[in-house]
Amino acid sequence: SADLFGERPWIVTPGAAAVPADGELIDELARACGARPLRMTADEHDAATAGISHLPLVAAVALMVDGNRR
Repeated sequence: SADLFGERPWIVTPGAAAVPADGELIDELARACGARPLRMTADEHDAATAGISHLPLVAAVALMVDGNRR
């Protein structure tokens, strides 16, 4: 779809060897795709991703445990 990245966040996590120009190139690529580049450290990215990806698992387990008690 042409609007796949439209206004979607595109997380940029510059590596240790990155220079500012590297981040700018990635930002330009994200904008060219219609996305919104957001800068985060690797730790910030991992914490945010863990919250998003682990929450459904925790909820499913909680529902299964509760459902088995009845």
